[in-house]
Amino acid sequence: MINADNGRGFVDQEGNVTINTPRKIEALEWINNWTDRLGSSTVNAYKAEFGEQHGNLSSI
Repeated sequence: MINADNGRGFVDQEGNVTINTPRKIEALEWINNWTDRLGSSTVNAYKAEFGEQHGNLSSI
């Protein structure tokens, strides 16, 4: 999400929430479109595989 908005984080230096920007909204819509297209079970299976690899440092 930060990369989708030119490095702009979720909170600015003054403490204001900056999640509701056009670029972040576009990124969230893009993610949702892929979920709709592939199905939530496919997306969840992918996320689970990614998470397992991250936690399994002994295989590196």
